[in-house]
Amino acid sequence: MSTFLCEFQGLFAHYCVYLSSFGVIALALYRLACVYISNLNHLLSLNKLILVLVIIWLLPILIILVPKIWLKVPITYNDRLLTCRMNFGDHTGYFLFYILFANLLPSVSVGIFYFLIILKIRRSKRRIMNSTHGSTKVACTASSAHTKPLNIFQAVYEINNQKEFEEKIRGTKVCDILTHAAVLMSS
Repeated sequence: MSTFLCEFQGLFAHYCVYLSSFGVIALALYRLACVYISNLNHLLSLNKLILVLVIIWLLPILIILVPKIWLKVPITYNDRLLTCRMNFGDHTGYFLFYILFANLLPSVSVGIFYFLIILKIRRSKRRIMNSTHGSTKVACTASSAHTKPLNIFQAVYEINNQKEFEEKIRGTKVCDILTHAAVLMSS
């Protein structure tokens, strides 16, 4: 393989890893914001979304070019992987940076974001279970799950907008919606 192709392949592989990591973080953060901020779509403008996309696409370029240019990390062909990769042999600091920002940070932050989403869903579920609708107390059993598909984030959004939610569920069992949402979260 030519030197240029090897350099390009090595840089592009690292760029894709960082791009994927930051994209997953942005997606999880957006989902968290959707759950906690009921009018999020009214607050976001097209320009703000484009700015976030540009940052997600440019930040990995900076992260991979700094070690390549400043630290002079070589890109070499790896016989075991049959591909060109950055050779971190003398650059343990950047290797640790790579592990932290490409692997640990996305995993931990996405885990925290989804944990916060689950907490919000559980609090909303308790609030609805403790509320009254008309003169009937809502009761829920584990066997009342519907098979209709339900978008969990839409359900939480509707829970946050209580009046609109109460109008939509008249005549249906709240526990059916919440039980199905819990089934979706566990699968």
